[in-house]
Amino acid sequence: MLDDVHGFIIRFYPLISQSPTHIYLSALPFLPKGDAKTLEPWRTRLPSIPLTAAGSDCAWGSLLYSATGHNAEITGLAFSANGKRLVSCSEDKTVRVWDAESGEEVMGPLIGHSERLSWVAVTSDASRFASVSNDRTVRIWDGKTGTPLFDPLEGHTKWVSTVAFSPCGNRIVTGSFDTTLRIWELGGSEVMVLEGHTAPINHVAFSTDAKRVVSGAFDKCVRVWDAQSGATVLGPLEGHTHWVRAVSFSPDNTRIASGSSDWTIRIWCAVEGTQLLVIQGHSNWVLSVAFSPDGRRLASGSFDATVRVWDVESGREVLPPLEGHSVSVKAVAFTRNGDNILSAATDMTQQMWNAKTGQLVPKVVKATTHRVCAAAIANDEQYVAFGFTDGTVQIWNCMSLTTHICRSDDQISAVASMAFSATTEFLLYRLTDARVQVVDLRGNTALDTSLPSTPAEGCDLSSLDNAVSITCLRLASC
Repeated sequence: MLDDVHGFIIRFYPLISQSPTHIYLSALPFLPKGDAKTLEPWRTRLPSIPLTAAGSDCAWGSLLYSATGHNAEITGLAFSANGKRLVSCSEDKTVRVWDAESGEEVMGPLIGHSERLSWVAVTSDASRFASVSNDRTVRIWDGKTGTPLFDPLEGHTKWVSTVAFSPCGNRIVTGSFDTTLRIWELGGSEVMVLEGHTAPINHVAFSTDAKRVVSGAFDKCVRVWDAQSGATVLGPLEGHTHWVRAVSFSPDNTRIASGSSDWTIRIWCAVEGTQLLVIQGHSNWVLSVAFSPDGRRLASGSFDATVRVWDVESGREVLPPLEGHSVSVKAVAFTRNGDNILSAATDMTQQMWNAKTGQLVPKVVKATTHRVCAAAIANDEQYVAFGFTDGTVQIWNCMSLTTHICRSDDQISAVASMAFSATTEFLLYRLTDARVQVVDLRGNTALDTSLPSTPAEGCDLSSLDNAVSITCLRLASC
């Protein structure tokens, strides 16, 4: 039922918010025929509602969430390296930060710019964000508090269109409609001005060793720069027949990918500057490109609302088009292990795909209909555990995307608190009847333990792994 309600809201809220009559005109007639079992009776009880003869979906689809908050068009999106945060900027002059799994806004709006924002960037550890604007400034924000860290960086003479952090996060590079790139120390001082493009800059990126910078511009060219001296290393690399919209170095810095308004992706040798491949397949502008961690695959997002995955050696499309977004895909990224691809569109919808199969990563299904009353996250972030009011414990493996249920016939008490051991080998949880249970995560088995319960709110786990003492905190009232 909850899935039906979630799908109904995500798909039809924009229409219903304009007029409630769209419930009958647009929503109920187009319910998915395979899913929506909870809502299906309402369609049959209202015989005057139009029915679709063909073309109806069989399921709610792949949308993970639709985040709302900005009051104008989304102009920039960036994922943190661990895929946990999505940062957005908008024509409404604000920056917002979202939980990339739930779509919940965790920070914002961050206010400071006086004109439309163009792009955002985030450090690899998500400790800092950068935003650029038509007000010709660059702002750096604290990733934990959202407060400005320095005075606005000033120097560009026209709109600032793009920004990127160096891998270690101590420098940024910006591109502008004044046709220049500028490299800044994170403390606020301008290091150098890079000149060479003959038209506004669209996108910039550092190499993974921070020694070079690549840029793409409205002059249809790609250029590579020495990040220490500012000298041109390669370029102009010519081949695109329209604006260069996105650029990226491969993880080993031997290749460069560029996406363009000519609907193509081009792969360049980052050593000699020769064009290695021309990749065709998108039916509109290519807006984002990202290499997999092993450098063998490339993901691209387009104005045609699709994500595509390519073999970097051959240029062959290795998966069918990943379809699910309804508007242009502004950002794509691989997860650190390369198993999944994240994509985000300009309507703030986000999806996660299995990078090998192209299938959508399934949502976590609740193990019980009872309410969640406790939760814990392992130190290595591999496991997440939830405790329910009926005594059920659900353990979600974030790496393998599998779930394990701990449920005993005699458990009639709610889970009061829970915590993982320091080495993530055990999960300990306490029930409201004072019993303590331990789960061996190495074999996903419940242990017959005689650990004493305590009248306090905590339990010492040092007897489990001889590491550190961890306290089980009660996270929510049952």
